[in-house]
Amino acid sequence: MADKVKNIEECISTASNLRSTVNRVFQDLASDTDVASQSTSDATDLSAAGKGAKITQTLKKNLVSVYKVLSELDKASDALACSENRSQSLGNTGLLSLDPVEDRTALYDKLLETYDWHEKLTSEAQQVLSCLKRHHPSAVQSSDGASAAKKAKVNLKSEILNALKEFKTLYPQLEFSWFTTNSWGVYVFEVVVPKTFKAIFSMPPRVTEIDRLVIRGLQENPLLEKEELWSQSRYAVFRKVTDYATSALLHYYSATDPAAQLRGVWKWLSSFQGLFSIKCTACGTHLKEEEENVLLPPCWRTYEDLSPYHYQCRP
Repeated sequence: MADKVKNIEECISTASNLRSTVNRVFQDLASDTDVASQSTSDATDLSAAGKGAKITQTLKKNLVSVYKVLSELDKASDALACSENRSQSLGNTGLLSLDPVEDRTALYDKLLETYDWHEKLTSEAQQVLSCLKRHHPSAVQSSDGASAAKKAKVNLKSEILNALKEFKTLYPQLEFSWFTTNSWGVYVFEVVVPKTFKAIFSMPPRVTEIDRLVIRGLQENPLLEKEELWSQSRYAVFRKVTDYATSALLHYYSATDPAAQLRGVWKWLSSFQGLFSIKCTACGTHLKEEEENVLLPPCWRTYEDLSPYHYQCRP
């Protein structure tokens, strides 16, 4: 409490000092202007210029004083805001309450209300879940449910394989292989773009979208070396293509068409044939420094016609 009173007194004192400093600016300016106007008729042009420079110097000095006092007032107000900080803080979001602007301070209040609402919603959902378990215990399940899940897994596998056979027909230049992990039953696929790179991606069972995708060099960790399957490439160009591939996964995803993402990614990968020989559509060059001391070919592709661009040259 004593610190709060001290901060308030400091703010009041600094504000009073600021007021007197601003008054001094106008007083000195008015007095210097009156003196200059009275002596203008008897003075030469050179002396008039010197007096004008003196007025400018005095004004600049006073304005610097105003700036210093204003900075002290800002520091004092920040200290007062810190002393009035709320006891409840949602991590780093508590710093929002330190902002003296009212519209941003209101954001923190709404954030606290949203947090309370979310906690209440979670509590209500847990009560509803316990009620449903009492009326519909999970132990009572028909045998049809297990058979339906098994059937769905078989259908999904056949659907994926049919789509992959279609892609192999459309893009015969791409080499393709796959296997299933024994631990989780995840499908792991490897697509090789000749003389360029290989793409390794996985699809969990009973899931229609690609889980993760990594681009690696042709000489890096064959498919059978599963312990290092998802490690990043040691080459900057393939790490950059991996980042763009993640964006492509999100772009081609479709909740209504399970094969749309596979179809889009396969077509996207086929556009990288000749990665190390084609030039950027925009700048017409092959290599460009996109990272510090790293020259990269055009690794970015448009989603409409898959034209090659450097990331800095993209439309």
